[in-house]
Amino acid sequence: MFDHGSEDGAVEDLRLHRVLVVRSLLSPLFFKHRRHAKTKN
Repeated sequence: MFDHGSEDGAVEDLRLHRVLVVRSLLSPLFFKHRRHAKTKN
């Protein structure tokens, strides 16, 4: 039971890392889209 606790923690860390990486990669794209939307309007 307790052995799986450490594994779950590692999995959660990986998921958080993925989310942060994806956000860092996508955030500039979203900002560009927002800028284009503002210029169009």
